[in-house]
Amino acid sequence: MKNKSNELIKFVKTVIKVAKKSLPPYSCKFSNHIYTQYQHLSILSIKKRLRLKYREIVELLELMSEVRKILKLKRIPHFSAIQKFFARLG
Repeated sequence: MKNKSNELIKFVKTVIKVAKKSLPPYSCKFSNHIYTQYQHLSILSIKKRLRLKYREIVELLELMSEVRKILKLKRIPHFSAIQKFFARLG
């Protein structure tokens, strides 16, 4: 399990690196500025990679303190916030 965890951490770091280069921090200057776009994209990428549902990724993030630390999440977003970000991408 530790090896899988290390793979996921490497994956998250790579997604963050790419997202920071390709996305502005926030979608709009009037947004709440609670979560950056790269945080949303990273969570969405983990969800897709692990083939989880929106509610499941939120539950998993509660248990993954290392990933939360890498993403610099002070609190975990509601599953609907991740869904709305995905809708904005499309």
